[in-house]
Amino acid sequence: MSVFFPAGTFYEDFYLNFDVKADTLFLHDDTVPAHTNFTISIEDSKYNEVQREKLFIASINGKKISYIPTIEKTVFSMPK
Repeated sequence: MSVFFPAGTFYEDFYLNFDVKADTLFLHDDTVPAHTNFTISIEDSKYNEVQREKLFIASINGKKISYIPTIEKTVFSMPK
């Protein structure tokens, strides 16, 4: 997993909490406003087709899981 923040995403500099455990990305909290959108990328090649159809991005607050609208973008790499 990776996250891309374009220049100017945040209003001020701060320490950003970022961690990945198993298949879960922990990305700071929702108290810091973002001025622009940012990109979360997930490498899905380790999942089979049925599993890929069920992947989603959500926010987790305690036991509550809220789906976050996403855009699927397929990236192909050229064979060497």
